[in-house]
Amino acid sequence: MLKNIDKNLLLNIINSNEFKGWLLSRRWFGDKYTLSNLQFEVSFNYFEIIAERIFLTIIDINTSDYSKSYFLPLIYYRKIKDIIEPNETDRENLVKLIENTFTKKIVLNIDNLDEIFTFNLVEAEYCTFFWRKILFERFLF
Repeated sequence: MLKNIDKNLLLNIINSNEFKGWLLSRRWFGDKYTLSNLQFEVSFNYFEIIAERIFLTIIDINTSDYSKSYFLPLIYYRKIKDIIEPNETDRENLVKLIENTFTKKIVLNIDNLDEIFTFNLVEAEYCTFFWRKILFERFLF
């Protein structure tokens, strides 16, 4: 399913009010008061899919009088077990991952059939999977 997710679809998702609300709930997201009305645009400064499910992105947040960029690596997962290591399966870690996941139902037309699936994104910093892929495996950028 991930092969059917492209930059434009992801851009539509990150400009949804649900995603903007999720961004505002992140500890690292600045100027929450200024942006709390969700009247801002999100665009990609950089976008790359690596390791089959890691989105390396730099997003730009813009209003008429405000602009800021954030590095936002995200991991897509279908099932939580797809992104955790055997030593990360304790209840506390699973709850942390689930609580920090952005979830949206998406309808894609694949081979003239509509398919509905759940699009789960979590901040990559929470997963050893991300750090292992970034630090110890080679990618061609």
